[in-house]
Amino acid sequence: MKENPPRIHEIDILRGLAVMAMIYYHFIYDLVFFYGKPFDLNHLSLRLAALAAPVFFVLAGISTHFSKNILKRAAKVGIAALMVTVFTYLQNPDYFVLFGTLHFLATTMFLSYFFVHLSNGILLLMTFISWGAGAFFSSVSTNITWLFPIGMTYPGFRSSDYFPIFPFVAYTLIGILLGKWLYADKKSMYPQLQIPILQWIGRNSLILYLLHQPIFLTLLWIIHRYTSLI
Repeated sequence: MKENPPRIHEIDILRGLAVMAMIYYHFIYDLVFFYGKPFDLNHLSLRLAALAAPVFFVLAGISTHFSKNILKRAAKVGIAALMVTVFTYLQNPDYFVLFGTLHFLATTMFLSYFFVHLSNGILLLMTFISWGAGAFFSSVSTNITWLFPIGMTYPGFRSSDYFPIFPFVAYTLIGILLGKWLYADKKSMYPQLQIPILQWIGRNSLILYLLHQPIFLTLLWIIHRYTSLI
């Protein structure tokens, strides 16, 4: 039986930090959106926490080099993305997640199956094209309702979490390039680095992503219903 490759500690830790930032952002967002609390969503701490998504995308690109089955991972994340859409639709059919973080990750994990074999020059060119396409698509409105995954939206489009393929696939491409550069030997650069709690969070990021919002919303409802704290 083949042994699993050793964990890349720094990637687990960075992913764990990104999960913590995402949880913080969503907690404040829930207080503002559902309970009208006067938090400034432009506060520096929330701006920094919002960087969690690009960090996830870069790390997903790097992790492409360590995955034994990229397509299986893409399918797993795709199922999770569908669960998020269903849950948020049941919660609020007027403002649910159409193409959010997990939808983007599932799509780009599938694409990474092909990207990882491209030359560095082609990947770099595609990165700049992605940014340009994103800038163009975001300035265009269309009546075609199925183009929102690539960043071209229609009048009245709403998604409570939205990361279209363009320009955000650029971060995945950067991750693939970094993986080729930093992890050509597929070994951790800091094998002695240990932050157990962050490593555990990083290893379980998908399940934590799926569970944290239902838990938050349930707890906030209970606190609001039975106490005067919210």
